[in-house]
Amino acid sequence: MNLKFHFLILCVLAFIAASISSHDVVLRSPSRRSLLSYPPTPDVELIAAPNGTVYFIHSDSRKVVWSFPSGPPIYLSYRAPLHQDEDEKDHTAEHSRHSFLDCGDDWELYLNHNNGRLKLNDTIQDYVKKTPIYEDDEVTVGSMHSTAFKVDPRTGKLIHNYGKSLPTNMPNGGGETLSLEGRKKVESSGTSKVKGLDVELYIERIDYSLSTKAFDKLLWNLTIGSFKAKVRCRGSYLLRDKASLVLEHSLGLRSGFDSVVSLPCEFEFPVHRFRKQSMFDHFLGVEGVPDPQTEQNLPPADVPNHLLPSHEDEKTSATHHRQLRPGVREILEIKISRRRRVEKLSMLIRRFIPWSFILLAMLLIGYAYHRKSSYTRLNGEVNVETNVSTQSLSSRRRRSRKSGRSLTVLEEGQNNGTDIKRWPNLNSFVQGDTNGRTVGKMFVSSREIAKGGNGTVVYEGIYDGRKVAVKRMVQAHHDVAFKEIQHLIASDQHPNIVRWHGVEYDHDFVYVALEHCSCSLNDLIESLTESSQNSVTFDGKAPSAVVEHKVKLNSVKTSMKDIKLRKNNGYPSAQLLKIMRDLVCGLAHLHELGIVHRDIKPQNVLIQNILINGEPALRAKLSDMGISKRLLADMSSLGLHATGHGSSGWQAPEQLLHGRQTRAVDMFSLGCVLFFCVTGGSHPFGERFERDSNIIKNQVDLFLVENIPEAMELLARLLQPDPQLRPKASEVLHHPFFWNSEMRLSFLHDASDRVELEDRESNSDILNALESVAPVAIGTRWNEKMEPDFINNIGHYRRYKYESVRDLLRVLRNKLNHYRELPANIQTLLGSVPDGFDEYFSSRFPKLLIEVYKVVYKYCYSENWFQKYLQYSVI
Repeated sequence: MNLKFHFLILCVLAFIAASISSHDVVLRSPSRRSLLSYPPTPDVELIAAPNGTVYFIHSDSRKVVWSFPSGPPIYLSYRAPLHQDEDEKDHTAEHSRHSFLDCGDDWELYLNHNNGRLKLNDTIQDYVKKTPIYEDDEVTVGSMHSTAFKVDPRTGKLIHNYGKSLPTNMPNGGGETLSLEGRKKVESSGTSKVKGLDVELYIERIDYSLSTKAFDKLLWNLTIGSFKAKVRCRGSYLLRDKASLVLEHSLGLRSGFDSVVSLPCEFEFPVHRFRKQSMFDHFLGVEGVPDPQTEQNLPPADVPNHLLPSHEDEKTSATHHRQLRPGVREILEIKISRRRRVEKLSMLIRRFIPWSFILLAMLLIGYAYHRKSSYTRLNGEVNVETNVSTQSLSSRRRRSRKSGRSLTVLEEGQNNGTDIKRWPNLNSFVQGDTNGRTVGKMFVSSREIAKGGNGTVVYEGIYDGRKVAVKRMVQAHHDVAFKEIQHLIASDQHPNIVRWHGVEYDHDFVYVALEHCSCSLNDLIESLTESSQNSVTFDGKAPSAVVEHKVKLNSVKTSMKDIKLRKNNGYPSAQLLKIMRDLVCGLAHLHELGIVHRDIKPQNVLIQNILINGEPALRAKLSDMGISKRLLADMSSLGLHATGHGSSGWQAPEQLLHGRQTRAVDMFSLGCVLFFCVTGGSHPFGERFERDSNIIKNQVDLFLVENIPEAMELLARLLQPDPQLRPKASEVLHHPFFWNSEMRLSFLHDASDRVELEDRESNSDILNALESVAPVAIGTRWNEKMEPDFINNIGHYRRYKYESVRDLLRVLRNKLNHYRELPANIQTLLGSVPDGFDEYFSSRFPKLLIEVYKVVYKYCYSENWFQKYLQYSVI
């Protein structure tokens, strides 16, 4: 019944609108003008062509009024060819395959590389400010050059050029810089005046240039020109109707009252650019454009005469206009222009209004029908009678009034005026679950995501039209919420820290809107790892909670079905390594800010779905900083009586014993979480109820990661009972555990180059240290672990000592350098580079990498050769 009634009303309104629109639009007097008297866009535009010529054109007809050349093309791009001369090949062949910057048709910067292109957030102006940029042997430099032109707005004649000199072949009529006497003549001629208003047009051109060189060879460069136009005026002027199209557009004159503007004034006028000549030609809609060196005879236009060029052989209509008294011609053109625009606009309105009402009616009816069908579907799924639902909602309203909460319970079909209008996509968000409440600008649904301590519950919600996770905390813990917000703000914008969007309050709770993520690290590991069931416990939980948790895990497993956490050999996959490194990056950022999290655990690491080069990927974000602490300046610990406790089973021993807490407490917890990830849900200190006791006693069991020497070495250091022996987060970032196959091979290759410089006879410390780890790194003789065909192949070139680590590294380096020259059977044996090649050596010598790393770390940490391996950036 309601739907039919609404439809009838909307049809009547549409009929009335159609009747009204059939009449002509009455022109208002200037003192009672409507908004229809003014067009939404200016009648003239400034356009920059790809060759650097600036055109002043009509917006409607796209006809050129005048033009002048501003200099060289506004877009230049160069990239060195891939094939170099033989003398240059060794130095630049590798660099020629590297990425380079270019801009698209939208003038945005794009990073081009072998795998495609990536849009950058920085503009070329931002990028130039960051230069010079040093990367390996490449240096990127940038420059900016600004040139200003003073142009006669009536003729386009260049009065003065402030900046670099323009080409000497510029024509007299299209932009030549005038002499001092000539400028005075133009400026005093009064051709750019209208009723006492002096109009000056300045066009500024800024050229940004970027280039990258390696070994004095240019790899690529990019030059982009941008423009700004400024209109300056002097005197005072009574603005009636449309005295100046440029002034009206720039000052935003939309009022119907006459006004006197006190001048001087200065405002900007946009200049549109085109990167390609084809786009420019298509915009003008002609085969070609007038040469800026020649003057054109143009027909009369709907613009003030002070913006049009002066010609000697104008036609009769133009001559008739010249014969009018001064000032009458401008008023006549303004009125004619206004009448034409109003007639066009009236025609559009008459055609558009009836159909707009009919379309609006159809949309509203469809929306109402969708709402009703969603509600019917919801009742059918949960099998709840209408009277029971009504009784539940009524009792909830009574409880809300009794408790004095400033909340609004939204019933199905209820339109709560201003609140609902803030979230036009609310129905699609809740998908039938319309129970919720609004608190300020925040909508909190009844869909629960997670629960925490001290009555904290996390719900799904919407804040400012954005889907968020709403963390609801009781008012008694307001200080906890305030501290968490402070630390989230301090660490905002970091990709591995959950973002904070806003906060709202009522009488009982604090509502914090946080970035919405797909799931927690705990849910991800449990759902995608078969062996994690021993870590899942439902002790003390109600049967409904058990079922709900299983449903949640199945949902995560379905949504993450394409994600692999492990390779076939049991090692962590690239996806899992990225998640763990994201966690370390976020923690390193907090520690750099002086924030100690103090509650690192899988439940407080959130997972977000992202796209990298068009491929689905995961990103980890640290969350829940309710008990985090910020160290004061020049302080390294929180003292002996730090308040707040972490979660059982994930705390460092000094936390459990209420000792001095430093950043090292987070590193201990990090070690537990990394072990949890690598093992698929296990804990280094045993089962749930014995973990705290084992942590205090230092009864750690790392047996499950012994097959991954890099993980074993890192976790053993992180789980040290002595806080001073644990590594810093910034050190963990460059640990070989997080390296991919390419970086592992690169490190061993560079380590081999480094020790080749050492002489055995000189009793080199690094060489002695390297050979001392041979029993652990390679065993007895490394040839015994390789195939006879491979040993025969390497024996053709030189003799090797099979008990030497340096000789094994030499074999790896030589075969990697000459991989394409190897026989087909040897290539098949080694596998593809880098993954197969790395797998061949790591499977036979699993401890080679970590042992060589420890030697290099000790003896070569400060050498530039190994900076990219040993000193990563925190970000």
